Amino acid sequence: MTKNSEDFRDFDMQQAMLLAQSDAAKQLFALLQSGDPAALQSAMALAATGDMTGARKILDGMMTSPQAQSLLQKLQGDRHG
Repeated sequence: MTKNSEDFRDFDMQQAMLLAQSDAAKQLFALLQSGDPAALQSAMALAATGDMTGARKILDGMMTSPQAQSLLQKLQGDRHG
């Protein structure tokens, strides 16, 4: 994940919900959950409390596989396309 929190200021909730329901998002979530479910839960808990820096630090380490990178690129295309 190479975006920082300022990049998401214009990202409205409707777009977020549509993106989260996409096939690529579901696949990415399943991939992350199968790799390290405890780390994913920690990242989600941090994000829920507003600690986006902490959540991102955990997620960045989980997004290094070629499959995760491919899904992220697909999500970026879905967001901009």
